[in-house]
Amino acid sequence: MRLTEEEERLLARRSRSARMKRSTYVRMLIRDEPFVTAADVLADVPKRVGDVRLRRVAQTVRNCLLDSSFLIDLLNEMADAREGPAISWLKRNEKSRLWISPVTVAEVLEGAADPQTVGAYLARYSWQAIHRVHAEKVALRQMRSSKRLGENDAWQAAGSGVHGRRHRRP
Repeated sequence: MRLTEEEERLLARRSRSARMKRSTYVRMLIRDEPFVTAADVLADVPKRVGDVRLRRVAQTVRNCLLDSSFLIDLLNEMADAREGPAISWLKRNEKSRLWISPVTVAEVLEGAADPQTVGAYLARYSWQAIHRVHAEKVALRQMRSSKRLGENDAWQAAGSGVHGRRHRRP
């Protein structure tokens, strides 16, 4: 099978962001289904239980932009083979559609024991890109507020607000 030039560029960009060789990234894509809902993540948890490489040193359908704190808790719970607040939240919100942003990925990978394993895991989530409209939201929110958010939190809040997603923290 041959890829178009655009598909080649997309594959190269995504494999770089997952910190993987292209062939490894393609194998991962073939083997793993993407995470769309919390139920997808829960179904994957048993495969990851005890995997120390993941460690970090009302049932209506909702869109949820996951915060790095939530994902770090989830990765640690899976690595420790225990149910904590993150897995409990996923069980209570199985129908929620889950998203992560570049901010989340950067924050989680920054402290990952094995960035390649964690990057491959994060690649399965739906992606919330950052656009100009987000930058405008961040600027307005920060200018109008007497209590400024941290930069990463401001970007997360802007991303969730623009697309009607809830910003999920543990």
